[in-house]
Order: sequence, then structure tokens, then C-alpha cells
Amino acid sequence: MTLRKGREIGLSIVNRQSTPLARQKGLVMDMTRRNVASWALATCVWPVARAAEPWKWEHFGADPYATSRDAAMQARESAFAKLGFPAEVVMLLVKATELPGEKTSLQNGDKFAAQLSKGGVVHGLKEGGGIVAFEKPVRGIRYVADAELWEVFWQDKVYTLYLPEVCFNWTAGLVSTKLAVPKFATSAPVLGECPQGYVLKANAWELSKLPEHMRKQAEALIAAAARRDTKGATDPEAYKPDDVSRTLGKKLREEVKTRAQVSVYIPVQLRDPNDPRKVLGAVGPLNLIDGVGQLTLTKAQRDMVIETIWPADFISPTRSGGAARIWLFPNEWGSECSMNVHGVKP
Repeated sequence: MTLRKGREIGLSIVNRQSTPLARQKGLVMDMTRRNVASWALATCVWPVARAAEPWKWEHFGADPYATSRDAAMQARESAFAKLGFPAEVVMLLVKATELPGEKTSLQNGDKFAAQLSKGGVVHGLKEGGGIVAFEKPVRGIRYVADAELWEVFWQDKVYTLYLPEVCFNWTAGLVSTKLAVPKFATSAPVLGECPQGYVLKANAWELSKLPEHMRKQAEALIAAAARRDTKGATDPEAYKPDDVSRTLGKKLREEVKTRAQVSVYIPVQLRDPNDPRKVLGAVGPLNLIDGVGQLTLTKAQRDMVIETIWPADFISPTRSGGAARIWLFPNEWGSECSMNVHGVKP
């Protein structure tokens, strides 16, 4: 049998009886693309590409990326790049991981974007992600990998990073996009005593440049805030006591006045006032220029719990739930048309 050359070589089987020899042998091979299509349409069969299966993290503690936390930290910048993070996010994560992450855990069913193992091997990128699927040696035993968690924000997206303690395999979480703002929070008319809207103002300060008595007070407030347990940014009571922003904010504006020379975006989210664990949407971000910025809100937005999320290199607010957060509650506005929140750099 002779195969036709060039572009007519393909794969198909048809019943051709154009010659006596063909009639004797029955089926013959015709390798043309045209007949591939004819055969597929006639039989309603066409090859279908299978979706890639997620890579499974099955072996608890096998093939560690690093032998210790310190070793993982020393190689973290190249590790973050291998995990597929954008260059800007790599730099943000390098800065964020200078501080300990939020304590969390990974367990069966948790999904992630990519993970590194021994030798810098990357898992999950080609497969479209990964999933925790630890093998269970005995019925009733459930493996849980304790880990540290960091979050950074860039271009309206949240990037999550994990460092499991069992193997120090840097793991990139799934990227979440900026949440859509609920209609009631954007289209509601401005009512009440502030017809021009409600203004959220943000201020940044440097601890090292504060007067000594104010610096000591700020250090005490920061230490007290660090001891409070927010239960992973779910307990509103932990965000209500005195802190630098609430206690020293007015003094800082009136006596110090000079803001920190920092220009960043401050993500602003709305939480349900009846259940602040629920994030309803995002507004902003608030553009902080040379340590000061503001964002205009509607009354409907003002009536939510307003969360500002500060850069990882700020020491106040303290970190909770993987990020440095301030929660501003509706009753704190009183009859005011503007409210200030404050962050402090070292």
C-alpha cells in the first residue's frame, strides 16, 4: 500500500471499491484530510481534548523544597518568580514575608495555583492548578498541613502565598479579583446631612519621627493590638478597642502634621455591619500620595463596615487574617461628613 505524500497524509478508513483489487480486499486506507472530516461527520465522532487534571499534592512531607524555614526564606525571591507571580507581586511578597505570616492550615480539598518541591520543581502551572489530596493511611486520620499565609494586593487582585511547615514548599494560592461592588452601595442617592458625600481620609506617619512621648504611646498601642485575637479577621470586637488610628489620630494631625513620604494604593472593602465576616464588595482603592489621600463614599457605603488594608511594611495597623487591616464601624461617623484612618511605618 502506498501512502500519498504531502498534506494529504492523514488518518481515516473508508470503503472504496474503485478497482478489482480493492473490491477483493474490501477496506482500503485513504489518508486525506477531507475523508477525515467526512468520516467524523458521518459517525458523529470527533476527537475531544481532555481538560487537564489538577496536580495532586498527595504525599505529606515528601520532596521538601527547603530543609528549614530560614532556607526557604533565603531563596524566596526566585521561588516566587518560579510560581508565576508577576514581577511587581514578587517584590511585594518579598517585602511582606519579612514579617511572620498569619497562621493557617492546608487540608484535603483546598485548591491552589502552583507549588514548588525539591530541586525547584514547579507543580500545577501546566496542569491549571493543584489540589491538596493527602493519602490517608488509616481510616479516621485526617492530615492537615500547618502553614503561614501572606496576602498582597496589586492591580485590583489579591495574591495569596503559603509556606507549609511540613516541607517548606512555597505554594501560590488562587488569585482572586477585585470584588464587584453591590448595587445598593454604588447607586444609592446621597442622603442625610452630607449632600456632597462622605469622605474617608487616610494618613500615613513614621514612628521614628514622632515626639518621644507620642512614640512611646504608639508603641504601647501597637503592642496591645498585636495581642488581640481577631480569629483570622472574623471577630469585630477585636477591631474596636483603642489603637493608634483611633487614639492618636487627632493628635498626629494637629501636632505632628508632617506625613510619611509614601505613595501607595490602599484597598478599601465593605463588610456587612450585621456580620462583618462577610465582605460585600470593594470600593476605591484609595490613592495615598505623600502620606495622605481620600475617597468619597455614598451614605449606603458609609453605613457598611469599611475596611482599609495597609501595606505589609506598616507596623500599625497590626496584621490580622494575613493583612494589616483597620475596620471603621458605621456608628463611629456620628454626624461627621468625614473620618480619618491612620497607618504607621517604622
